[in-house]
Amino acid sequence: MLKQNNTAYKIYEQGIYLAKNYNTISYEIDLYRSMVEYYKEIGDYGKSLEYSRLVLDQVTLYNATEKSTELKLIEKQLNEEENLLLLHKKERDFYIMIAILVLLLIGVYYLVLVFKRRKRAVKQIEKQNSQMQLDIKQLQDKLKGIDIKSYSRLSERQKQIVDLVQKGKTNKEIGETLFISENTVKYHLKIIYEILQIKGKADLLK
Repeated sequence: MLKQNNTAYKIYEQGIYLAKNYNTISYEIDLYRSMVEYYKEIGDYGKSLEYSRLVLDQVTLYNATEKSTELKLIEKQLNEEENLLLLHKKERDFYIMIAILVLLLIGVYYLVLVFKRRKRAVKQIEKQNSQMQLDIKQLQDKLKGIDIKSYSRLSERQKQIVDLVQKGKTNKEIGETLFISENTVKYHLKIIYEILQIKGKADLLK
């Protein structure tokens, strides 16, 4: 009987050593339970009670370890979710920054286009103003010595004839240009001289 007890205890000690060495609490609890049953069978209730207490202590420790492991797993999951959320936030912020940058570039491009169009429009207006001033000067040069009020009384046809006379055209050439007869040109010139109160073509050429 004693030999049998020693053999069981040695097996138990080896098992406990392995359980502790590999940190397997569940296996350690099973060994303690086996010893409880073993001592019950041989009638050693003191030892059985002693191992029952060990079972209770290890179960409590095992549950605490399990809870701790669960908490660690939950904490790990929460950390992973938080990291994922942070990653998504960074990605969202990055795309928002890209969108803002694109909008700014579009805005700058639009402003450059508007500026160029305005610059071209200003140049065109300046060119038109220069041309207008040149036309006015040429007209003033043509009308030197002619009363402006009297000139304004001329018809469009008569003004055309005055313009052609000032360009050095003959009566025949004026008629061909305006598709009228030379006599009609002479008739218009007579009326022009009367309206402008001048003597002849020489006054138109001054």
